[in-house]
Amino acid sequence: MKYIAFIYKDEHDDAYNALVPDLEGCFSYGETFKEAVEMIKEAAELYCEDLTPLPKASTLEELLQRDDLDLEPNAIPQFIDIKI
Repeated sequence: MKYIAFIYKDEHDDAYNALVPDLEGCFSYGETFKEAVEMIKEAAELYCEDLTPLPKASTLEELLQRDDLDLEPNAIPQFIDIKI
């Protein structure tokens, strides 16, 4: 299953934060952009391990229209492929 994660640089400590809006509460971070992508993929896989069924994956357009999603202005969308 492919989900969209948003990765953004934290302005306070130069780390990269990552979150998957379709998986409420699923977030991670890394020292580099690449590490943040790897870490959010791992976090999402662990999050989904015991879920049945998996939450529906939203399109980028659907995510950007959500009123409850407060994204950082510099957040970059990134597809992550969850292997369960």
